[in-house]
Amino acid sequence: MGRKRAGKREYLFFYLAAIMIWTLVLGGCIIKEKPLQSDSEDLMIRGEYSRALEKNRQLLGNYPRMGDRALFQMGLIYSHPKNPNRNLKKSLGYFQRIFKEYPKSDLKNQAGIWVLCLHEDIAKDKKINDLQQQIKKLKEIDLGIQEKNKKSLP
Repeated sequence: MGRKRAGKREYLFFYLAAIMIWTLVLGGCIIKEKPLQSDSEDLMIRGEYSRALEKNRQLLGNYPRMGDRALFQMGLIYSHPKNPNRNLKKSLGYFQRIFKEYPKSDLKNQAGIWVLCLHEDIAKDKKINDLQQQIKKLKEIDLGIQEKNKKSLP
């Protein structure tokens, strides 16, 4: 009547209960994480970049498992052409953090492409700035030459 259970099946119900609880806990975390991520994406699409950044900072701080997605989104926000606070170097930093902090992320390849594109954009911006400075100096030289020519005429 009151036989002792045999070895392998002795803890079967305990393991099943533990798996069910674990699944519910993880499922609950994912349910909370998704709305924050969706809110952030919606805010970025609507052009509310600072609020989108704040949502991603919350996601990064409160749900580290979703950190790669938050970093990726922050990189997109800082590189967005319509963002008034656009900062390609900050954007680059967020994409590079994905490599350092989340080496197994499924966003790693996309982040790598963004890193390459941002390096090119930063180099082009530097080249444009250098050329603008050169144009400014040449204009000053040209004005100086024109003034000398005016003075030398009778």
